[in-house]
Amino acid sequence: PLRRHALPLLSAALLAGGITYVVAARQAPAYETMSSVVSVNNGARNLPENSLIPAPSLAPGVLQEALRDRTVIADIVRRILASDLPPALARDLARTVEAQQNNTTFKPVTITSSNNSSSRSDLDLYEVWGQTTNPASAQVLVNASVAALMQWDRERALEQIALARTSLQQQIAALARSAPPINASNARWDAYEATRAQLLRSLAQVELLSPAAVGTLEVVARAPEPTQPAGPGPLRRAILAALLTLFAASAAVLLYESWRRRVYDAQSLRELGLPLLGQLPGLPTGAAGRGVAAALHGGALQDSLGFLQVNVLSQLTPDLPRRVVFSGTQDGTGTSSVVAALAASLAGAGQRVLIVDTHPQASQQVALWSSGNPADRPTFSVAERVDLLPLTDSDPARAQTLAEQQSANYDIVLIDTPPILRRSDALLWASRSAGIVLVLDPGTTSQHEVEQVLQSAQLARVRVLGAVLSELRLAGGLRQAAKGQRSGEHLLSHGEATAR
Repeated sequence: PLRRHALPLLSAALLAGGITYVVAARQAPAYETMSSVVSVNNGARNLPENSLIPAPSLAPGVLQEALRDRTVIADIVRRILASDLPPALARDLARTVEAQQNNTTFKPVTITSSNNSSSRSDLDLYEVWGQTTNPASAQVLVNASVAALMQWDRERALEQIALARTSLQQQIAALARSAPPINASNARWDAYEATRAQLLRSLAQVELLSPAAVGTLEVVARAPEPTQPAGPGPLRRAILAALLTLFAASAAVLLYESWRRRVYDAQSLRELGLPLLGQLPGLPTGAAGRGVAAALHGGALQDSLGFLQVNVLSQLTPDLPRRVVFSGTQDGTGTSSVVAALAASLAGAGQRVLIVDTHPQASQQVALWSSGNPADRPTFSVAERVDLLPLTDSDPARAQTLAEQQSANYDIVLIDTPPILRRSDALLWASRSAGIVLVLDPGTTSQHEVEQVLQSAQLARVRVLGAVLSELRLAGGLRQAAKGQRSGEHLLSHGEATAR
């Protein structure tokens, strides 16, 4: 199946590869770089009690979402504009980052987790990837994003301090409102003063530790400036696209062929219980204009026609009429070409052959033999020992009677009929003949069509002699085909001996 569809498959692959190459070549190269960041959970720092105020631990996926925060985006833009990039590049990169404010994802920078290789559950390693069309811009983008994220992380710790300050101030105010009366006992006043002193000390401690607020993020490695574009080049992309297209198209062809089983060779016919009578190749390149005459003098076509003669004649037992019906399953199988070539070959072997053409609209054989139809008689000679009887009569019984009357003086009669799945002519002619020979186009005719023909023949009680797999397509000029074919007589004699 793939060999038959090789040209469209290769064309599709080359087209996909060419389009991919053109598109990739027009695109600006992309440069990618990466910075490593580790998130240290609070329990992993081993800090002295009350020495630092850490930010809460980060949940998975939080950093990528944090990049969408307007404050973080504004910090990244500020750092880009303050970098050493040329002003034009810095402004273009800043505009790209600012455009992400209304998006659901921050596309210029991607953060991935790399915890698979870490054996510590208190450390989370992240890779911050950035991609732009300029290597220096990629480096600045990633490092600015990391710095903005670390600032965002530290502000989370400052928010904890602010919450603690607000909570302590509210507790001190509530304690003042519930102060004991002047005449309360000394024990009650001592408890009140102790509580108030503890709250004031905690508030003072929070104020002192505000500058010591730390986040959970620490930089492991800053982003370097990339030296090579990221991803494959245009040629490699084109090759990959062509291969993928070829594989996908081949898979589609195989699936289609498996669904629509086709007849390819003798094995396909054996699955249908149908013998192979012959396999005819197409004409050699440049031989179509001269017809089949030159090809009959030698080569693969002469040998194939010889085997077809032997196999067809072996089917004609003495109790059967020497009339054989040829028909295809659909139009375009080359039935008329097979009949004409076999007739020329039989005539070259010394047989008198009558071709009966039953096509209702126009005689296919007249066109192939490049011969006119004399108006005074139904049967006329188209080549030495080859006569033609074109029948366009709409009455099948009258046409069959005429054909039988005309065929008495011939050694064999070959009946060329329209496709059997389109008209029932072949079944009607085969009922008074030795049987039907199916002409199939290998790789085109489906097994389902052959099964339909076999079922119709069984219902009509018609014998199917076998099948011919033919790639032969003739284009006229057969008048000279039967000349000079005396060399085939020995082959015919052998076929008749086999039949007897």
